[in-house]
Amino acid sequence: MRNVFVTLCLCGFIIYALKKTTLKKGGKKMNNFNENDAKAAILFVKNKYGNEIAKKVEQIMRLETGNFKSKQYIQTGSAGMEVGKWRIPGNLTNGTIDFKDNNDGHTGHFIVWRSVTDFAVFLAEYIVRYKGNFARWNTTDKAKQTEYSTKVNSIQSKFV
Repeated sequence: MRNVFVTLCLCGFIIYALKKTTLKKGGKKMNNFNENDAKAAILFVKNKYGNEIAKKVEQIMRLETGNFKSKQYIQTGSAGMEVGKWRIPGNLTNGTIDFKDNNDGHTGHFIVWRSVTDFAVFLAEYIVRYKGNFARWNTTDKAKQTEYSTKVNSIQSKFV
């Protein structure tokens, strides 16, 4: 019985490890981020920054990633951050990938994060840096920030 248990545990670990392995498509590396990665990241943010910041991070991520189901989230681990618009420490990323931007339809180069937790911490620190003005994440235009705030606040958080 013990051998069966060990074998089952080992198989489960191998399956989990394979799911977390970077995939390759056309010679390019692709991640396989999922909702569990987002949950772990948001709970990490909750422990480090508190409920309020973690809730905003979750709401923004849910809004921007289609509840962690968008192809861009799965492959980048983020809400979509175009190269050149953000200053990110290089040790937090795994390069870039081309995607069509959902907001304006152009194809751009987007940052691929090393982990969803790295992205969630970056977003939490961004919110703190701008004194809770989470809408600045989307735009610096004050009128558009009000609209974005309404959208974000309408999202139900599930992890926090």
